Amino acid sequence: MKKQILFFSAACLAILASCNSNTKNAEMKDSVEKFSMENANCYKAISNTDTAILNFNQDGKHAFGEMAFKFKDKENTNGTIKGEFNGDTLFVDYTFKLNGKEFKNPQVFLKQGNNYIQGAGELEVYVGRTYFKKSVPINYKNGFVFEPTNCK
Repeated sequence: MKKQILFFSAACLAILASCNSNTKNAEMKDSVEKFSMENANCYKAISNTDTAILNFNQDGKHAFGEMAFKFKDKENTNGTIKGEFNGDTLFVDYTFKLNGKEFKNPQVFLKQGNNYIQGAGELEVYVGRTYFKKSVPINYKNGFVFEPTNCK
């Protein structure tokens, strides 16, 4: 009997978590559809011969917009971002297509003054989704430094 109650309780919690997750995902999807360059925060980063663009709107803790990377020696990418702020750190999912296949990678940016510094961390995959490994600190030493720019 105890096993049945525990199983039932676990199933209910899983269903509730799933519903909450779906609501959050729907809210974020609506936010991405509302992205507007008119109200965007626009940033550009240049590192040697590589360039990156970060444009986003902010709605409370949520951020949504677009990002592009132009590399000299690698394939260029551009796509959408959506995520949220945790203090002075912006965590987003970057969704882009490369060679006809869609990818979703986590990105993180630390706000310092008016700039955002791209971080790098160890990644892990859980239930088909890629995350930053929580037990490993994020390194902000070698990433792009995004500086404010005029929105285009």
